[in-house]
Amino acid sequence: MFDVVRRWIDRFLSDEEAILLAVMLAAAALIILTMGKILAPLLTGIVLSYVMQGTIRRFAAAKMPKSLAVWCTFLLFMGGFVTLLFFVIPGVWRQMRTLFEDLPSMAEEAQDMLGGLTERYPQFVSEQLVTSWGELLTNQAGDIGQWLVSVSLSQLPFLLTLGVYIMLVPIVVFFLLKDQDEIVAWCRGFLPKERPG
Repeated sequence: MFDVVRRWIDRFLSDEEAILLAVMLAAAALIILTMGKILAPLLTGIVLSYVMQGTIRRFAAAKMPKSLAVWCTFLLFMGGFVTLLFFVIPGVWRQMRTLFEDLPSMAEEAQDMLGGLTERYPQFVSEQLVTSWGELLTNQAGDIGQWLVSVSLSQLPFLLTLGVYIMLVPIVVFFLLKDQDEIVAWCRGFLPKERPG
């Protein structure tokens, strides 16, 4: 038994780079698990700035200076962010509210349509079946309405968090895009030095 454990240790833990990687992954997982909510805007900014590096490279390939490429990319990001914030999200909210208001009338129309099925196809659709479908439809419409109200009230803490994200994420994205070279140089300081070959 000890020989198996010793061989496993010699095989996997003899390489200091593998140990360093495992320690870094464990530390990162611990940090994210303990401080994930606090670091969420930073992590979101890191991901978004990483995604936007392709746009910066395309602007740079078009012989645009790096600082101008960063500004253009950031302005594109802010344009999409503002469009999402002021046009898409309010539009979705209006549609949800309209659905909530129209749900009872839609349920009544569906019941009328189901009632017409018994007249057209009495051999296939019975009155009892239409009644049970109508009750099910009414109950489901009521449940959906209650769910929408409870979701809208329970989302107040989320809306406060969203407000923090709306302020912090664009700032983090801008500084991560602007100071990318310094950040990369700082991160390279943590990597092990290459051995002379």
